[in-house]
Amino acid sequence: MALRGAVVLAALAAGAAAVAPAAAPGRALGPCPTRGGGPIVGSVLQLVSSSAYVGGKYVGAAPFAVRAGDRICTDARGQVVFALTGSRRGTACISLPSSRVLAAVGRLTFESGASWCVARGAPSRLTVGSTNVTADRDSLFGISIRDGKALVKVLVGSISTPNGRIDRSRQAILGPGASTTNAVPTADDRRSIAQLSAALAKLS
Repeated sequence: MALRGAVVLAALAAGAAAVAPAAAPGRALGPCPTRGGGPIVGSVLQLVSSSAYVGGKYVGAAPFAVRAGDRICTDARGQVVFALTGSRRGTACISLPSSRVLAAVGRLTFESGASWCVARGAPSRLTVGSTNVTADRDSLFGISIRDGKALVKVLVGSISTPNGRIDRSRQAILGPGASTTNAVPTADDRRSIAQLSAALAKLS
């Protein structure tokens, strides 16, 4: 991870203000649907709490390979930390309960639920719901998709969207006419960031 990104995560884990969506309650997911069969593009780094599935397979322990076309899913209690690449550059996330994320070469698509992510040392190409966005290098941000609405909260750095930029400590619902507002941190947000930071520290 780039130095700036490491410093940011360390500070947040120590209790600095954070910005992120809270986990949404939901029904347990069945086997995680997948297109699968592609090259390995990342890895599950840590199971924070069970259960999690990758490409339709139950993740019993980390590390667990993620292939292009795999979906990373959690049930109503599951939380999982994963990285899009196995190096220190690339997108890394913690997905919270009842989340679904599709992995591809160089891109993550967030389909449902809530996640915290960091763009480690390089910009991150993302699809949030049906909207393509780009997170600046070393940005730290939360994504929540509920009831057909995609909310992005940025703590550090910025995210470019088709309708403008979401800057540090701001949030916006993606879509035409959306405006940014201040983001409000919670204790759960800081806890999720600390869990992401601890998992990424093992790669150092």
